[in-house]
Amino acid sequence: MQEIPQQIRDLINQVVEQDEGGWVLTSNPNDPDGGWTFGGAIAEHWIKYFEKNTLHLPTFEQKTFIRVLIENDIKNQAVQIWIDRGIEIYYTEFYQQLLKTVCAEKGLYPVEFSCAINIGPANAYQLHLKAIQACGQNEDEPGDYEKHFCKAWIDHYVELVKKNAEAWALYATVDRASAQSKKPATLRAEFLHGWINRVWKYLP
Repeated sequence: MQEIPQQIRDLINQVVEQDEGGWVLTSNPNDPDGGWTFGGAIAEHWIKYFEKNTLHLPTFEQKTFIRVLIENDIKNQAVQIWIDRGIEIYYTEFYQQLLKTVCAEKGLYPVEFSCAINIGPANAYQLHLKAIQACGQNEDEPGDYEKHFCKAWIDHYVELVKKNAEAWALYATVDRASAQSKKPATLRAEFLHGWINRVWKYLP
């Protein structure tokens, strides 16, 4: 297991409990990522963790294999090892990835970390740049940076909805049999509602 500072472990636990539903195993076929999650981390993250740490994985049904392992340990009240592994996933795949680009000596704001989990470290970094630019000379004012970051985050969602509507409009005008007629993703209302609620929690 990787050594992770307690302050960061506490932040990861806080964001998982507040924004990802806690350290529970869930299955939601309507989720944009599909399949199952543990602590909000999708199956692909767990497969990558197993491969990175040279843990045994079968050559087929890898998602099912890991899910069954988690289910069995939950039943046997041995879930802490999966929480520790989940914390390591969030630390290496999200916290460290964003921190490398932000270069913040103080570490990440909770809103930055939550955003990185939600839309990816690369997108979160772009919002960081927008928030810094919007702050101007007031970057050190309490709450000012977080406020501008939240606005950029919401603007990101608005742009997603706009692009999705444009994609559906294009899809409606092309021949369904053509190579250009790939069906766009469906942005359900409950997805957008959940995303916006996530941002509200971080408004200062």
